[in-house]
Amino acid sequence: MERPTILIITRKKELVAILPSLEVDSFNKLGFSAKIISWHDKNGYENAFNEASNLLGNISRLGVEGQRIRFFETQAFIENFSNITLVNYHKEISSIRQNKDEEEVSYLKKAIEISETSLENTLKYMKAGMSELEVKQFLIQQLYQNGAEGISFDPIVLAAANSALPHGHSTENNKLQKGDTILFDFGGSYKGFNADITRT
Repeated sequence: MERPTILIITRKKELVAILPSLEVDSFNKLGFSAKIISWHDKNGYENAFNEASNLLGNISRLGVEGQRIRFFETQAFIENFSNITLVNYHKEISSIRQNKDEEEVSYLKKAIEISETSLENTLKYMKAGMSELEVKQFLIQQLYQNGAEGISFDPIVLAAANSALPHGHSTENNKLQKGDTILFDFGGSYKGFNADITRT
């Protein structure tokens, strides 16, 4: 299960982040001035929501990204914030996200540049007899070596008949042959901005 990572922005523009402890360093690099409530897998995330409730006090309405928040996160808010109503603000948040300043655009361009350079290096490295999984692992290695701070999602590298499967999984069993069509679906992350590259 993906761990809950929540950012709450109050009307006074104060930030409270509920984060798994292993994400705190990455979050701090983003440069937000936020009160961080971290939690560990052994203790679970429930107490972090309770601590956020104690910190923020009585919140009656909370706007959420309705297409992103998961059921268990919704339940954690309802169980820990008395009388809270969750309101879907997906459209409003999406419209804000669409407008990027010059710095944000530069981060997105950097994520794309890192991803394209990594693909070029991977294409030079590939040869017949390698497995899809070997190529995928090399591609991930290249992303990090070229400056990615993470990966946008689990990369897909598929060869021959597998390349017709848009959401297939790279395997050790499928070996590249000369003349194969190869599908790459991947992206590197930079400063919180994700590239999403698909190439055949």
